[in-house]
Amino acid sequence: MDLHIEKLNEHHKNLSSSEKLEIQLNEFEKQLDLAIALHQQSIVFIHGVGKGVLKNEIHKKLNLKIKLNIIKSYYNDYSNLHGFGATEVFIR
Repeated sequence: MDLHIEKLNEHHKNLSSSEKLEIQLNEFEKQLDLAIALHQQSIVFIHGVGKGVLKNEIHKKLNLKIKLNIIKSYYNDYSNLHGFGATEVFIR
């Protein structure tokens, strides 16, 4: 699931940084909830590298979901396809 703002909102140039982040995090939550409901084993979120703001916010949310036993784990390591710009979430 690509979370780059230009993939989520065609008017992204008119948005503030906080508005962009809110849209991206809402889409992250929506897609993760859908993956859980569909009993998927995993889902990959493409957040890019940039300054790491989106990745860090996603990882905070995922750490909470691990503590709440909602997901099993997540993995953000180098891949040939996305470099360090993607996180794979493993669902229970």
